Amino acid sequence: KIKSLLANVKVLFNRSHYLECKGYLAKAKKLAIQYEAFIDLLEILDWKKKIAYTIIDISFLDKELKNIAKEEKQYLAQLENIGDYKHLFFEIYYLVKKEAFVRSEKKIPIINEFKKHPLLQNLSTAKSHRSKILYYRCRSLYYSFVLKYKKFYTYNKELIKLMESAPHFLLEDVSEYVSAHSNFVLSCGLLKKYDECNEALENLLNIKPLTYDDELKIQRQYYVLKISIAKTTGQ
Repeated sequence: KIKSLLANVKVLFNRSHYLECKGYLAKAKKLAIQYEAFIDLLEILDWKKKIAYTIIDISFLDKELKNIAKEEKQYLAQLENIGDYKHLFFEIYYLVKKEAFVRSEKKIPIINEFKKHPLLQNLSTAKSHRSKILYYRCRSLYYSFVLKYKKFYTYNKELIKLMESAPHFLLEDVSEYVSAHSNFVLSCGLLKKYDECNEALENLLNIKPLTYDDELKIQRQYYVLKISIAKTTGQ
């Protein structure tokens, strides 16, 4: 929708329909803020300046230029913050998955260093919903590897709660939501919270897939975890 609105802006701008451009930009900005589409937000701000320059709207530039500059810095900082968290997540993921079945004496001290990383000291360092999700995913992955199952359980529970607090994001992508539920079921099993485990399993199965890959992942994770728990509990 955002891309379509911005495409309309380009067409209207080329036809000198500047007032209509502003209407489409307002709609695009509202959506972009809701979905944290920071790259699109930067483009929207650029269009605002371009229109003001084209029609020589000095009054607009006088009132809004400082605000636009402030917004640009904010969106750039949020983009950088997401990038930093993504890089950190993949660093941890790579180390955990590299020689996945080997818990060597060399590997554990290296991954323990991630606990001291500035981005993982406090949730407040995450500057957007997407960054907060990555914060919890990093924490979850770390505690899973170091076998601190109570922390693994807590961070996955909090991650699911965070994701469900902004359900509109789940209308776009549920792959990470499926992973969070899978990890939560696993953490419940490790802590022998079998009642909660079975409830979490049903929640996993009831996630509405958006893609065929989501559907396969839900089915696979559900049955692998259910059979594992049945074996553990002797059912």
